Amino acid sequence: MQGIRGISGKRGIRPPPAILAPDKMPSAGLPPEVRQWAAKMGERMARIIWRLKQSGVQGSAPELIVYHELERKLGKQPSPVWFFQSSQFGGRQWRYGLVVDFVILIGAGVGCIRVQGTYWHSVGESEQQDKAHKFRLLRSKIMGRKVIFVADVWENAVYKHPSSVVEDALHGRDSAKG
Repeated sequence: MQGIRGISGKRGIRPPPAILAPDKMPSAGLPPEVRQWAAKMGERMARIIWRLKQSGVQGSAPELIVYHELERKLGKQPSPVWFFQSSQFGGRQWRYGLVVDFVILIGAGVGCIRVQGTYWHSVGESEQQDKAHKFRLLRSKIMGRKVIFVADVWENAVYKHPSSVVEDALHGRDSAKG
């Protein structure tokens, strides 16, 4: 029986991979979904997404990367400074409602960050709808505060340069699509 020698010199039994912390698990032991993410964005980011999903945070892979970067820059959730998946105009309940991926309190105003998936936001009428939604948000108030910017960050940019993309978004700058 294989095992790890403990302090006493006796062999112990190695815990199964599911018990190991995500960052300690060998790549071969990762679930297929995590290995698929790793191929797209690297193993480190894939493990971060997996950790967030296991802790109950629901979102797409690029949303969870932005979530992680905001935790690093602005503090962990629940936070009085930023909010995830904020329902606006009856979002998820009404046909023309919106769900803003991230709302950040900035002085007397708020900034919005929308994570745009390359597939869903580049086909058909999606681009026109996204522009209309952005304009609608810019003319509104969230939590009684004026929306001062709406930054769109694109999935591929988030995978390549997460920290700088989020930093730019916090200053109201959109990321490039590719």
